[in-house]
Amino acid sequence: MKGIIKRMGLAILVIGMVGLAVTACNTGGGTAAGSKVTVSLSNAAAVNDHYLYAYLYAENETDVNNPAALLATNSAQIAGGSACFVLKADDGSWMPTATDWTGTEGLKYDVYIFTDSNGDADPVPGSDKATDPYPQTVTINGDQTIEVDYTTMVDYPL
Repeated sequence: MKGIIKRMGLAILVIGMVGLAVTACNTGGGTAAGSKVTVSLSNAAAVNDHYLYAYLYAENETDVNNPAALLATNSAQIAGGSACFVLKADDGSWMPTATDWTGTEGLKYDVYIFTDSNGDADPVPGSDKATDPYPQTVTINGDQTIEVDYTTMVDYPL
């Protein structure tokens, strides 16, 4: 599991946390503050019109090809050099619902974040980007934000 994760033809690689803020965020409603996870991308003007994806699993989840193991997901088109969204509960078929996912205080979760040039959730090795290190673990202690600087992302591997 320390490489590329395959999910129904989708390769997923993961995340990193970098300290740059993005001001606008596509929250799309949902639940009150408390234990949400927001993903924010900055410095991505070079890939405007590409997409940012994130998938959240229980920490050390080994069955990442099983849609029932996916806890939360979301995506957004990159515009103005940034993208931002709150992770939403998964609908059981790799798609976000309208409800903010909320984690359990004190628990850790793995989040996989990558860009995709055409929005099909199937990144192209050597063209699309993934965060580094792999995977990023987020601990729920109130609302959390994972801030990713596009310039620190690495080529999506083969």
